[in-house]
Amino acid sequence: MIRQRLTALVTGAVRITASGPALERFVNQLVVSGILLMDVEVSGGSMTALLLLEDFRRLRPAARATRTRVRIIGKSGLAFTIRRLGKRRAILLGAAVLAAILLYLNSRIWVIEIRGNEKIPVTTISEVLEKAGVRPGMRKSSMNLRDVEGIILQSVKELSWVSVRVEGGKAVVEVVEKSMLPDKPQGPCDIVARKPGVITEIIVFSGTALVKEGQTVTQGQVLISGEVSFTETDPAGKQVIVKRAGTADGIVKARVWYQSYNELPLEYLKPIVTGQRVTKYTLRLGSKEIELMSIGAKTEGPRYVEVKRLAPAQWRNIILPVEVTKTVYNQVRYDVVSASVEEVEMKAMQEAKAALLESIPPDVEVVDSRIHVRRGEDFVGVLATVETLENIGEARSVSGGKTEY
Repeated sequence: MIRQRLTALVTGAVRITASGPALERFVNQLVVSGILLMDVEVSGGSMTALLLLEDFRRLRPAARATRTRVRIIGKSGLAFTIRRLGKRRAILLGAAVLAAILLYLNSRIWVIEIRGNEKIPVTTISEVLEKAGVRPGMRKSSMNLRDVEGIILQSVKELSWVSVRVEGGKAVVEVVEKSMLPDKPQGPCDIVARKPGVITEIIVFSGTALVKEGQTVTQGQVLISGEVSFTETDPAGKQVIVKRAGTADGIVKARVWYQSYNELPLEYLKPIVTGQRVTKYTLRLGSKEIELMSIGAKTEGPRYVEVKRLAPAQWRNIILPVEVTKTVYNQVRYDVVSASVEEVEMKAMQEAKAALLESIPPDVEVVDSRIHVRRGEDFVGVLATVETLENIGEARSVSGGKTEY
């Protein structure tokens, strides 16, 4: 039966109604002739049935022999659909052309959108994209997203991160600019640690290094001193050592650790709006407020407050100092809700990671990350740790002058 229905779907089928004095004989002759009737329904002296289009042409002898009247009441199948469309060639051609146009438009990039740039001009990134072959009208299949990201990063040194993705007919380029170092102070200065860490590399351009690799330093500790020493003859003809404040410069890289701990309970209070509310309308005249009316019974317990300010009164182009404020107080109750350990752990981990990412500068190198989960009887705690490698040195002004010894 399934094979016959599939055949009916492709080659076509007709639904007929048959009536006559020898309807049972008519059906028997059809069965003998090998004609299959589907979905047969008998009502009084007539019946309806579904049969293949090719079988319909073969039932005429049985209908004549039994004086049965046969009439078509419905047609279905791909054959009839094609025949109907064939009579409307313009519609068929238009649908084919439209499908081809849509396929062509969907296979190409038509808009290039650049997001995230603040100091770098859009034209700078657009020129790099043009050289990389990314332009409106190009085929999507010819663009390697990872290669384009690499080309942009290599060409625009002021960027620390690039992401390229395709959304429909639009190529979206998201960038993150490197954070610019603050201007160095004018005059004598030292290089100090702006955060604690373990020194991994010291490059001194000017001044004297006061720390070494592997040493743990604290925030504010002097890493490179700008102080210079030299020998000078005093008015009495005596040789003295003179120290004078100078300008220190260099790079001090260190391993820095960032941590974020987040603890969530397994049970929490969920606010449920009860449906009871109080609505108040207040008229503001200048700095004075007058309560106009209050609708609803007074609520008890905690409340959410929703304030909606209506448009101020206006006459021609003059805005009058009159405003109506609508304040809705929704009564809520708090139900105790229990969550699974896995759900709470996932949420605590996501919040800990989000808080950690906010404290890490965008242009540092992340070398390691760890997650430690602590499960208690009624809580889950997550400690997220990230280790970075970054330049911790910053210039700090010092007083000038010289000291004799």
